Amino acid sequence: MLLLDKLFYYTPLVKQAPELPSIFQKLIDGKKISFNLLLCGSSQQMMRGLFLDPTTPLYGRANEILKISAMDIYWLKESLELSAEEAVKEYSVWGGIPRYWELRNNFKSFDDAVRNLVLDPLGILHEEPIRLFMDEMRTAIQPMGILTTIANGSNRLSEIAGRLGKPVTQITRPLQQLIELNFIRRETPFGENDKTSRKSLYKIDDPFLSFYFRFISPNRSLLSMRLISRVERIIKQNFSIYVSQFYEHLCRSSLYKMAINGLEIGEAKRWWGANTEREMMEIDIVAETSDKKYLIAGEVKWGDKVNEETELNKLIKKSRLLPFANGREIIPCLFVKEKTKNSYDGGFVFDANDVVKSE
Repeated sequence: MLLLDKLFYYTPLVKQAPELPSIFQKLIDGKKISFNLLLCGSSQQMMRGLFLDPTTPLYGRANEILKISAMDIYWLKESLELSAEEAVKEYSVWGGIPRYWELRNNFKSFDDAVRNLVLDPLGILHEEPIRLFMDEMRTAIQPMGILTTIANGSNRLSEIAGRLGKPVTQITRPLQQLIELNFIRRETPFGENDKTSRKSLYKIDDPFLSFYFRFISPNRSLLSMRLISRVERIIKQNFSIYVSQFYEHLCRSSLYKMAINGLEIGEAKRWWGANTEREMMEIDIVAETSDKKYLIAGEVKWGDKVNEETELNKLIKKSRLLPFANGREIIPCLFVKEKTKNSYDGGFVFDANDVVKSE
């Protein structure tokens, strides 16, 4: 995007008038523009092509390129005047897109908003993924198939390909495109090299798309028959587990801003693999301090009744079996929905309020 303030350049313009980039090139090169110019578009692929492709007229002519990312959960909480727990639930559907927040705010309750905006075949967001993919990719069919497969539990490359009935080579490129567009993220265990690790899991990174492909896409036939209440029951039965998965991701993302003995904490990741006793084990959150002297080991519990001290003790025992501990001091951290204490002997407890707070 070019840094501009008086002209708005939307996706349909360049499709309907392909000569526009050349016109702008002549105006810019001829120094015939006496004001700041802002060119913007909703399609990431198109905008990248216009300004980063050496064969295009506007290549090298951007003074500043701004990629607008999703907003933090804190601003959703403030915008909709929610509690921290409510913010986690709503963020797992609307994500960090202010337009979705604006639409949701037109309804008295979260359930009403989901029903009217997403579940109802006439709802404004019912076909939202199709619009997104048609903007970014040649066809919406393949990305929607991949996302539906991932949302319903197939997270390894071989599993995704198997569920789709395709060889791995045919889905590698579409997967990479979805990662580049921030629709999917690739996870590797803590300590693994991201570029070379074969222990990859693929997760939907965008909350709205995750909700859509978990609950809407598999039930489109029911919704087309207007059996909306039946789909609402399906969502209600599975929503707590769905939210817990997003809460875990939010906890990892927010670990760096937690007050843990004044330590500077690096990127937090999940870890899975064989422990020192050659048993398979998983830990929700693992990170190390900038001086590499300490390891942070975290467990996430979204249930209503959690015995914090018991769970911390379990975590301490598990974390001692990490194969890369190497004698470093391990600091256990438990993340719950609503905590009763800030800490216990040897461990910290955080809750939704800590996760949602501003930096």
